[in-house]
Amino acid sequence: MGFKAANITTVPSNGFHSYIFFLMDDWNGELSKKLLEHYDTFATNIGLKDLAVKGHDNLSFYNSVIDSKLGKIVPKRGQPSLKDTRLPALVLCNRLPSEIDESSTKKMLEILI
Repeated sequence: MGFKAANITTVPSNGFHSYIFFLMDDWNGELSKKLLEHYDTFATNIGLKDLAVKGHDNLSFYNSVIDSKLGKIVPKRGQPSLKDTRLPALVLCNRLPSEIDESSTKKMLEILI
């Protein structure tokens, strides 16, 4: 199922097993274009138990996820700051958006950085 959100706080928190967040910032690479081009097909085909989420405005949604869920995480010494780190285009999560907290985002960032 697909959902277009104004920001991370408007994503439904009930009834889904997992969430697939399409995080697109202001870069316009080929992967980004292809993901957005096929979002509707992807969202339709994952079924009703999983939720594909993208922003009404891609950059605003991206920033809401960074600011509310990842902004408190400090990278390891010598690593680039979070604002300098490119996150993946897709984030797969089996937690409710309201349950994504510092411990879960730290684990994700350790993999990314």
